[in-house]
Amino acid sequence: MWHLHALLHVQYIVLMFIVAATGSVCGLTKSLKLCQSLIVSKQVAQLPTLTSMRHIAKLVCVRVGFLSSLNENPHSISTLLLSPSSPPPPATIVLRHSMEKRGPPSSSIYVGDAPPVEKPSTRPIKYILISMVILKVVMGIIFWIVLLMTKKDDPLFHVESVHAITNNKTNQEKYKFDITLASKNPNAHTIILFDDHGKTSLSFKDKTFATGEFPSSKQDPKQSKDVKLTLTSFSNTELPTEIQTSMNETNKVSKKHVEILLEFRVPVKMKIGILETKSKTLSMLCHFKVDNLIKNSRIVSQNFDYSTRA
Repeated sequence: MWHLHALLHVQYIVLMFIVAATGSVCGLTKSLKLCQSLIVSKQVAQLPTLTSMRHIAKLVCVRVGFLSSLNENPHSISTLLLSPSSPPPPATIVLRHSMEKRGPPSSSIYVGDAPPVEKPSTRPIKYILISMVILKVVMGIIFWIVLLMTKKDDPLFHVESVHAITNNKTNQEKYKFDITLASKNPNAHTIILFDDHGKTSLSFKDKTFATGEFPSSKQDPKQSKDVKLTLTSFSNTELPTEIQTSMNETNKVSKKHVEILLEFRVPVKMKIGILETKSKTLSMLCHFKVDNLIKNSRIVSQNFDYSTRA
């Protein structure tokens, strides 16, 4: 009877301990089977002592896998065995998350795995710009050398004919003087360009009696061409007596020569291939003698004085 009472007491305590330790009802069935197997196998000889109770509890714990908890805190088992009537403490489950096992956030994974963004390099652009500047400088030097070494002489002129026309109409233009100039380009590779705004004039003894414009034109290398000049004398301008006499038909018989000064200023450019020089002003003074100023006049003599300025 005493053995039965002690066995029931131990079984009760062990049952409570296993239920509290496992936190499940399945521990009750396991404890019953374990206690019966311990008694049948006679691993416990005497059960009334606390040592025997501890021995049974320890064997049960070994069977269910709690040996490590008994070694760490043996007093917890004795406390449970000394107070069998007290209910077991509620089981608590502590969830521990290891920061070492936890992986990095998804955003950091993408950022870390993504290849570094390469900024566009500005070096090729700099190299291209520097190369273009150097190329322009070299081409400019070559062009200037070509310009300096190429012959760029001024055009040559001479007066071919002079003809005075009397205007009988009642307007401001009283007289017209048509002059034909022969122009020659002496250069072998240079084109001469006569720009607009050229001015011409006729004078006798330092007195201007007719004015006009020099026409714009282009003259190729080694080319000769005629330049037509038209100068007018207005009604309020009085012609010199010698000029009026040279315009009369009677002057053919006397053959009295008259000396006239032709002056013109014209902007001129020189062009070599695609290169073009800066415009300069060509000034010319031509002293010529003519037998008369009517039709079929003849130039007796002429002398040209050239000068150019930028």
